[in-house]
Amino acid sequence: MCVLACSLYHSGQCNPALARLRVTRDSDHYAYTPHVCLHCLDPACMAACPFNAIESDAAGIVYIVEERCDSCGICQDSCSYDVIASHQEIAAYFKCDLCRERKEGPMCVEVCPTGALSLRRTVGEKG
Repeated sequence: MCVLACSLYHSGQCNPALARLRVTRDSDHYAYTPHVCLHCLDPACMAACPFNAIESDAAGIVYIVEERCDSCGICQDSCSYDVIASHQEIAAYFKCDLCRERKEGPMCVEVCPTGALSLRRTVGEKG
């Protein structure tokens, strides 16, 4: 549900390939693992971007300014967590931005039926 809600919020489509987070499933152990941007304090993706298309706001949310992104992929290559994606329907690379323009907070957290997702900041993370 979180993946579909994310893609619907950001792209207007229920398409997992357009979601800003990924969830891997371990069928043998019935375990699901979300993969989402950690919004590092010193983001390697931001430092690597030659177009200054990655910014961080006052709350520490790291986001991509699509209008400046040239789709070179350097940010994706520099991310140690493999959470930056691309898709032919979007002219720029994309990643979780914690639904920063949504006053209710991240859509994935809101729709999680089990309450397994929450928003917390880990102090000291570096990219």
